[in-house]
Amino acid sequence: MWHHAAFFGKLEALQILWSLAKKVELNLDELLLAESEEGLTALHVAAQKNYIEILQKMWVWAEEWQPNTNELKKNMFLAKDNKGGTAWHHAAFYGKSEALQILWNLAKEVELNPDELLLAETEQGKTVLHMAAQENHTEILQKLWVWAEEWQINPVN
Repeated sequence: MWHHAAFFGKLEALQILWSLAKKVELNLDELLLAESEEGLTALHVAAQKNYIEILQKMWVWAEEWQPNTNELKKNMFLAKDNKGGTAWHHAAFYGKSEALQILWNLAKEVELNPDELLLAETEQGKTVLHMAAQENHTEILQKLWVWAEEWQINPVN
């Protein structure tokens, strides 16, 4: 249900599921990190579909759930699907510039190592720059390049 609601962008349904999970005292870390058969978390799905409100709400839920949420948030960011792709890879591959920007801002908030975002590789060795280039998402390529320069990272392989 959780992934299904995220896939279709149903924020209200996600809010109800979140409330019910809290009520029955489920481990909410596990809910935020739950994977589909393909290894996708709700964050992957929201990023690939460009559901900005869902991305932001999941972040708020992580904050509400635990006083020290940096570890949970980092795990949400670094969670990989069955092919080694993160939510960051999905946003780049599907050309979701707004989702990518939100993820970048949130990653900076938890002081995630930029190398873990910009240089993280899928099982096929593809970074987010590879994904954006493969799909000809020039705006995203430019944005990623600026971020790499900002963090003094050499993204060229």
